[in-house]
Amino acid sequence: KASAKCIVWLEMARMSDKIEESKRLVYLQKAFNTLDDQKGNAAKIKEVAQKFHLNDCEIHLPDLKGTRDVEAELQSVLWSQVCVEAQNLNQSKLVLIANQKATQLANQIIVREELTSGASMVDNSQKFSEAQWKWMSQSLLAAGQNLLGKIDTRTDRQRQDHIRSLALDKFVQAMVYSALRVINILEEPRQRNPLRFSLHAQRQLISSAQKIWNTALPFMRNRITRQLILEPFLILHHQLCNVINSIAKHNPNNYRSALLPKFRVSCVDLLLRCLYDQEEYQMGLDTSFTALGQIPQILAHPVWKYRVLFLLKLGKDIEKDIGNIDEGEGDITRTALYSLMAKASSQRNQQFVFYRKALQAVADTPAKIESIELIIEYAEWIFSNNLGRQVTQDFLLTAADIIIGQDSPALYNNNNGSRSGTSDS
Repeated sequence: KASAKCIVWLEMARMSDKIEESKRLVYLQKAFNTLDDQKGNAAKIKEVAQKFHLNDCEIHLPDLKGTRDVEAELQSVLWSQVCVEAQNLNQSKLVLIANQKATQLANQIIVREELTSGASMVDNSQKFSEAQWKWMSQSLLAAGQNLLGKIDTRTDRQRQDHIRSLALDKFVQAMVYSALRVINILEEPRQRNPLRFSLHAQRQLISSAQKIWNTALPFMRNRITRQLILEPFLILHHQLCNVINSIAKHNPNNYRSALLPKFRVSCVDLLLRCLYDQEEYQMGLDTSFTALGQIPQILAHPVWKYRVLFLLKLGKDIEKDIGNIDEGEGDITRTALYSLMAKASSQRNQQFVFYRKALQAVADTPAKIESIELIIEYAEWIFSNNLGRQVTQDFLLTAADIIIGQDSPALYNNNNGSRSGTSDS
């Protein structure tokens, strides 16, 4: 009866369009106190709730089939709902206490280390019901927002960063629970049209991921503070990969475009930058390989850029890797990578070879901007290495021809890179 009362108090506290806020606060406090003192069992709670005809209201009791600890799960759902409603009513203390109790109950079933690992989450996704993952994620988002609200710009930066880190941790946990919710739906064998049914869960996952990004923004500015966001973005990458793998089973032809691919590329780009900062070159190489298999080729340039840097640092065969780039946008990507390799090389002969390969790659692409940028860059390299004023002028004139829309002449001729029939005018 106690937990059934808690459900009723919660439902009454949600009636924002029917009762004033002061009464809603009273009902929320009653729900909190009732749940805090509750010692009953989950089966009785569900039976009483059905008697109150609460199955069709906003509070949906989870499908408890197959879970390891029915009472812990149901209690966690109720505490999560208290947390969310407390955030809606700006009850900061209740938010943090309710979220802490919900998390403690959830940890009785699945430990944090399992949630944040890079392993497949299919088995873990079945340890809770879909409703449990949903409410746990929402309560953690509420707790994170609550912590961000405590940041006072008048206090010292160290204290602000500490609070921001705590909020970031909440958002990371919320993202993991959202990912598990999506996987739970997609891996349900009896589910009709799982992709469509999972859209709401996918939106919640993206919302959680975006909160991670926005909270981490002040830490992205320099190498020292980027250390603080390496682990969160590594976890984010692993979980998004797990979800994409599940989506690919149902949509093998278009899974790369799922979950806002541009945003995913930005997250991977930041993660690779953090790994490069910490000289984790092999991990960066492995991460880039995974990412390239899950994003559209047209967006892959930032990932390829870091992959080449990791290959250079590890002394591995770059040419073989670049040869595996798909056709289509591949010539533009190869152009940028060869240019990057030229700038990264310390030997002039190698720089020349890489620039020539970049010019060969860009010669067959209609992308004018990439052509112009590369030609001007190569002209600057020729001039800075005292390889001839005339050759430098020829390449700059070629870039000018492309800008004004004339047919692009040969980018190079024989071995010296000069234009045929070029005048000094």
